[in-house]
This record gives sequence, C-alpha cells and structure tokens, in this order.
Amino acid sequence: DINPSKESRKIVVRVTHLLHVPTYKNPSELHSIELVLMDEKGDKIQASIKRSMIMTYQNLLNEGE
Repeated sequence: DINPSKESRKIVVRVTHLLHVPTYKNPSELHSIELVLMDEKGDKIQASIKRSMIMTYQNLLNEGE
C-alpha cells in the first residue's frame, strides 16, 4: 500500500520487460526506456523513463531483476 502523504518511498519490484525506445528522427539515440514492473504479489504496472533520466537509471535496470 502506498501512502500519498509520504514524500519518499522504497518499492521492491522485478523488471519483467524492458524496452529501449529510439527517437523517431535518430534511431541511434534513446527517447525513453519502457518497463513492466511486478511486485511480490504478482501485480504489474507499466513505467517509463524519459530521456532526461536515462543516464541515471540505465545501468541499474536489467530484465528479470
């Protein structure tokens, strides 16, 4: 359960699917990273990492982890 009154949260999930989405005009440049995340109960949610945050998270994410 997520309480909206807290500003900081730690959520444990597994990355079940990870997709690197290139920009339309330059396929060698990343536009975003799309993820499907699953919690310990098996509930899934889709998430996106936009271009401005890719460098921060790219090396931390692996499909199946």
